[in-house]
Amino acid sequence: MVVILLALASALGLGLYDIAKKRALERSDALPTLVGASLFGALLALPVLAFDALRGGAIRSTLDLRLSELFLISLKSLLVSASWILNYQAQKKLPLSLAASLRSTSPLLTVGFSILFLGERLNLPEALGVLLILASYFALGRAAKFDRIDLLRTPAVGLLALGTLLASTSGLYDKILLGPKRLPPLAVQIVFTFENALILGAFLALVERGAARRRRPVLDRSTFAIAVALLLADVAYFHALAIPEARVSLVSALRRTSILVAFAASALVFREKHLRSKSVPVGLALVGVTLLVAAH
Repeated sequence: MVVILLALASALGLGLYDIAKKRALERSDALPTLVGASLFGALLALPVLAFDALRGGAIRSTLDLRLSELFLISLKSLLVSASWILNYQAQKKLPLSLAASLRSTSPLLTVGFSILFLGERLNLPEALGVLLILASYFALGRAAKFDRIDLLRTPAVGLLALGTLLASTSGLYDKILLGPKRLPPLAVQIVFTFENALILGAFLALVERGAARRRRPVLDRSTFAIAVALLLADVAYFHALAIPEARVSLVSALRRTSILVAFAASALVFREKHLRSKSVPVGLALVGVTLLVAAH
């Protein structure tokens, strides 16, 4: 039950993160927005670190990490940074409802990876859930035509698909770090947060090198909101995966119920059109996710 509550808390944070991200991307370019949010995330991690340090937790566990363990976390940081760069570029150009719907299918990839690399097998409810999520792909493709978007020929959709693939890979990798490797959740969070800010900042500097007018990280209320929402989502997520009986496919599926928050914001905040046509694929995806959860 604790795993489910933590995963749902992470889903709420993830939904708020999607809203703040879309709002920020309406005003600024993708990469400076991403770098600004990562810098705010690193700053927000400092009070969390200080509070836990008073109890002798995070600093001690972080300092006790071996070089090989730091390398493992660095691989996660590279995976997530690449995923975010792709997703931010894509979500700047796509409606929030469509982008959130596409990203909600990531539990399908997680289940696939679990079968391939962890030796898991699908039972009947899980198989039905996977089929429903696949059906949501085709239904969403038809609904996207109302926004004049061809899923197979739109570059932003390809970027989002690749970003979602990397994010699913990272989710499976997280379970390895927090499960078999038994790394402390907060130590992973701290190292990842600072490494992520460094990687993205270096990437922005590399991209802007030699440009006549260099873009700088966006530091405003929207990027601050992105950082807050993501920090809350990640803290709940890492602690959920650290529980021994937690399954990454279950946590990943529950996290993607964040689509409900994003879908509501699409109607109430961003006033998107054609939401009724997208409600069918969203419903299929959620029923599929529910079956995956119930199967566990």
